[in-house]
Amino acid sequence: MRLSLLLVALLYTTFVFAQRDKTPEMFQEMSFEQALNLAAETGKPIFVETYATWCKPCKWMEKNTFKDEELTQLMQDYYIAIRLDVDREGKRFANEYGVRMVPTMFFLNSEGKVLRAVEGAQEAKDLLKIGSNIVKRQKH
Repeated sequence: MRLSLLLVALLYTTFVFAQRDKTPEMFQEMSFEQALNLAAETGKPIFVETYATWCKPCKWMEKNTFKDEELTQLMQDYYIAIRLDVDREGKRFANEYGVRMVPTMFFLNSEGKVLRAVEGAQEAKDLLKIGSNIVKRQKH
């Protein structure tokens, strides 16, 4: 009986910790430099979410905005979408692109030029509208 309880507790703990910092499905796990290289190869624009682990609006977006199926589909089909922690791997990006607050989302062309920057927590419908408009403009 004890072994069964221990096994259940171990599996639960493993599941909880595995879910804690999981990157939402719409994002690719890569550096900004890797995203730029991939964008140069594919011609796709880049979507960058800058965040911090201590940021409550960032956590809200992770649980709500970035779980939206339509937004996820748009990002997977037409963008190279990445997340950068401004306290870690995203420090340099934050300095170069003038991040003043988190979350800030950037829509960049395939060369890294800012097409649109959006500060503060956003709903999926708002990012979907911006992202769709950028895709439409690039097709013309």
